[in-house]
Amino acid sequence: MFILNIQLYFMAWQIILKPFIIYFTFHTSIYIIKRIILQLYYNIIMLCSRYTSNNSSLQTYVI
Repeated sequence: MFILNIQLYFMAWQIILKPFIIYFTFHTSIYIIKRIILQLYYNIIMLCSRYTSNNSSLQTYVI
């Protein structure tokens, strides 16, 4: 009886939780990739603006 309960629990985990785990890992990876791309884009804009103009307010945001 105890082994049967473990098998039922494992089947329920596969049916119910696996789509949620796949969904959350997929969306967090997309979020991380978006953040990296936006950060690179922001850094490129800041570098270009630093070289093209002598505005000190833009230079303060460059790390």
